[in-house]
Amino acid sequence: MVVDLVVFTILLPMAVTAVILFAVLRRLATQPSSGRLISGLALGLGYLAGNLSLSIKSADAINLRVCYVAVAALLLGALELYWRKRVRYLLRLVVCFAAAGWIAAPLIGPQGWTVLTTALWISAIAGASFVFWTALAAQAEVEPGPSLAFALLALGTVSAATVVMSALNASGQLLGALVASLSLVFLLVWRYPAVGRLSSAAPVVALVTVSHWSQGLLYGELPKSAFALLTVAPLVLLLARWAPLRRAKPRVAFVVRMVLLMLPLLGAAGLTALKYFDVRLGAPPASKATPADAPQQDDSYGYD
Repeated sequence: MVVDLVVFTILLPMAVTAVILFAVLRRLATQPSSGRLISGLALGLGYLAGNLSLSIKSADAINLRVCYVAVAALLLGALELYWRKRVRYLLRLVVCFAAAGWIAAPLIGPQGWTVLTTALWISAIAGASFVFWTALAAQAEVEPGPSLAFALLALGTVSAATVVMSALNASGQLLGALVASLSLVFLLVWRYPAVGRLSSAAPVVALVTVSHWSQGLLYGELPKSAFALLTVAPLVLLLARWAPLRRAKPRVAFVVRMVLLMLPLLGAAGLTALKYFDVRLGAPPASKATPADAPQQDDSYGYD
């Protein structure tokens, strides 16, 4: 229903995020460089509010699994700032593989995957999470302005639309909840820019976003090629370190990075849209063995 979409994936996540951000605004006004943990906390709790409300209401066990991933990401966003780099990378790998296995677990039995097939699927998803997390965390440590947050908004918005077109309406809506919370974090970074402001948000954004991508890949109709393009997109964030862009005017650098970021994102959306319309105008897709608690395809997008 439209009411559920507005309340649970837009208003509720934004309200929770706004309360948390408002609580620290006075401190940020006097100490602009403080508050490295606030973006991850506000973003994670805002997303959890939307996911828990919608998943429990609809008894959606698969999307509820992403809540556990979000909780782990929320904790790691606070803890990894105090660990050495080698420990960070090792921990990221462990968490990314654990999250990938957790998301894929309901399919392993019904699909009859071999050990090799299971390892390949989990490695692909974990690799996407690790690339996204590491690229975003690295860039957040050197980029103080709102440009990075705006790029994440664009990435999240196109990703949500792409997941919806993969025939997983609820999963796309929940990715929209993350975008709704991120819009307020963008305003925070725009008003109080500081290097490292988005560092604690990196695991939340990366793990939650890739979890929803992988749902579209495993449980929906997201093409493998689209998933590959989505995986490449976060690497574009690092282009801000490229010498010609560093020397360019800020507006020029911003436009160039956004254009290059949109290329893989729109490519993924286009491939998914082609499959979506091909399925509805032509032959039905090949059937998939799915567990009982897998999210159902929703051709009406919940707006009957």
